[in-house]
Amino acid sequence: MTIPRPFKPRILVILSIALALLLPEISFANDCTSSDIILADQGDVNLFQQAFSGGGTCDTITGTLRIEDGDGTDITDLTPLRALRYVNGDLVVYDNNELKSLEGLEGIQRVGGNVEIRYNNELGDCSALYELLDASVTTRTGVAGDVYIDSNAAGCNSLTEVVDAVKYGLVACPVYEYDPFGNGIPWYQIRNQSDVSELEEITGGNCNWLAGILWIGIDPATSYIGDIRDLSELSWIRNISGLAIIFTPYLKSLEGLHNLAGGFGIIEVALAPIESLAPLSGLTDHRNSFPQVYENTGVSIQGTNIETLEPLKGIRSHSPGYTWWVSGNGWLSTCEWADGAEPTNFAAIGDNAPGCNSYDEIITYWGEPRYNLTLTASPGGRLEYGQVSGTNTSDLRGGSFISTNRPSVSVPKGLNYTFSPSPNNPYEFSEFLSDCNGGPRSSTQEFILSSMEDDCYLHVNYSRGPTDPSNVAAARTLSGSSCKVVQPALEPKVEWREKGLLNVSDQAVEVICPLPRKSYLGRDQQYFSDNTAVAIDFSVDAVSSAHTDCTLVAGESVGDFVAPATRNFRLHGWATDSGEITIRPDAYPTPSKADVLSYHAVKCTLQPGVGISSLKIDALK
Repeated sequence: MTIPRPFKPRILVILSIALALLLPEISFANDCTSSDIILADQGDVNLFQQAFSGGGTCDTITGTLRIEDGDGTDITDLTPLRALRYVNGDLVVYDNNELKSLEGLEGIQRVGGNVEIRYNNELGDCSALYELLDASVTTRTGVAGDVYIDSNAAGCNSLTEVVDAVKYGLVACPVYEYDPFGNGIPWYQIRNQSDVSELEEITGGNCNWLAGILWIGIDPATSYIGDIRDLSELSWIRNISGLAIIFTPYLKSLEGLHNLAGGFGIIEVALAPIESLAPLSGLTDHRNSFPQVYENTGVSIQGTNIETLEPLKGIRSHSPGYTWWVSGNGWLSTCEWADGAEPTNFAAIGDNAPGCNSYDEIITYWGEPRYNLTLTASPGGRLEYGQVSGTNTSDLRGGSFISTNRPSVSVPKGLNYTFSPSPNNPYEFSEFLSDCNGGPRSSTQEFILSSMEDDCYLHVNYSRGPTDPSNVAAARTLSGSSCKVVQPALEPKVEWREKGLLNVSDQAVEVICPLPRKSYLGRDQQYFSDNTAVAIDFSVDAVSSAHTDCTLVAGESVGDFVAPATRNFRLHGWATDSGEITIRPDAYPTPSKADVLSYHAVKCTLQPGVGISSLKIDALK
């Protein structure tokens, strides 16, 4: 039997053709003839293959490659090195004053030692090393040793900066001024709301990366505090080297910075009523962008109204000086970090809510659920622990000046704590009211919270001692029926009674209660001065447990109460004395001219089921 044979030659031919097609794609490492290579001028770079390939094309340096121009020489172009694939030792690009790009090194797939890119003043484009360094960031397969990238131009000052520039399509904004502290750091300053709108135009309108510090808030040169309230027009910014939001009393939200992504050097938010760091959740890596100035950089959150550092949880550091400053945040109780993202240093941590006052406390309450603890007091005192207090205004205070109308703080499960009342003269402690676990210790007038297991409240009542008649210049009691509904359309929702009025609807109603006292706010005579004040005692028909928010206002006419004469205060529905409270004006409207007649009133937002029965006014000497 004859075996057919025509197919084998065809197979061999097909395989031969396939191999011929594949062979050009198969490369074999070709070592350069010298193990350690130094390129000191452009001529060395241009003749690289001729000098070290041995007649072919070399792609592997078995030792170290150092690119450093000498005195009087300038390296500007690395494209003659395009065939390189492996550097088994270190890769060093150092002190090349005219080099602007690493184009030519994009073929390098692995470095067996360290990568050092430093002190190249004009080098701002390191994208040629993106594939190599991105592998190092995620799996560390690209570089066996360490990576040192700093002291170059913007775009090439850290490992993450190089990677971010490519990953997020960053275009560096021009530098138009430097920091006022003399450190030579690019500076982008926002002093007021109009600066927010104008920053994009000032930087040219075609960039998205501030490779310096974005300073928002108080002017460090003049101490000027502007009216910054909204950052939404900054959404064009994709990356920053440093963010400082300092003393912005009207700014509550960071919305507008929500497109920030990648690495950063410094984040500082201080003395600002910011309530959430959520817009910063796109930040992933810390880098020390300013090593020539700061040894340690990182995250500083001080004197804010935030409750958690969760949005910053995943930040990982590529710098040994990654530091946290976290203090004076009255509602902050969650300060946990992700695996592998623990800060290197804690420069300051404390005066926050329970759960975030020390490293040990963070670890103790790690992962525990948080419950709301409401702290209130009336009429003339406060409950306090650390920087968190419930006062006669029911404002919890974080930091040195922040206040809001939030009466509760988040507390970790299992917390035990001792609270002590702090009455204001002429008040004295009366009693605690609470549904928390624990109870008062009467011998020391303290409340012992034995264990936080659910949402609960703690309220302290104070009693006001008798006022010395000789200290009262005048006194008068008004019926709550003298109050008026601010919006006439809501009048049917209020019921006037013999001794006052009551909100009988299912929605809040704003009322204003004019006071009989009026004064001239001239240059020489003021009824309300540093030595005299008005004490107002309210009683609230607390049909519900809702709170009633009020403020003392003043104006130049009965129909124009616009200027607050004191900060807001709150009456508490669960107070056993029906919510008596005493306030004293601590600010006055600025008159349009001398000797202007001033009128005062109390303005309140009555919740459903809450009313005002009387107001007693004592004009104190």
